[in-house]
Amino acid sequence: MEMAFTHQDNTTFRIARCLIRNSFFRLIPGRQLTIFYTLLRREGGFMKESRSFSSLGHLSQHAMRKAINGSKDIVELGNQFSYVAANFLRKAFEDTGLAIRQNDISFSVSPAAHFVVNPRLEEIPSFCERWYSSDMSLILKKFADSAFRRYLHLARHEEKTRLKIR
Repeated sequence: MEMAFTHQDNTTFRIARCLIRNSFFRLIPGRQLTIFYTLLRREGGFMKESRSFSSLGHLSQHAMRKAINGSKDIVELGNQFSYVAANFLRKAFEDTGLAIRQNDISFSVSPAAHFVVNPRLEEIPSFCERWYSSDMSLILKKFADSAFRRYLHLARHEEKTRLKIR
């Protein structure tokens, strides 16, 4: 994890060393990064302000709803989710020039999280900074929850779905 933050100042490394030295990452499983970035923000690390993408999320929500409702099978549902989520991220990162591919965000049926971020993105500092200092992950979680509900419906009613296909 430290490799992703090699470009940062001494404050970042000081906090990271403190957390690792005190076995912080073993004490609170699943909340490490959230608390780590909160500490960075408080200590004046690289996250100086938070940003909201809710207006962009509302615009993309209509495209997501249309794509999800138009999906005829489970594979198409995953592809449509990835397509709309990637478009959302492209718009969110258009000022940074970060290249977002369709397979960078994928739909998952796991109970913990219904989407998976490609590890390639998590290694890019500009992505990490914006991802953890904004509501972007919450917006994608809402999209993924909607897609998961549609997935459950398609899995339960395959015969009805096949009859609707013309």
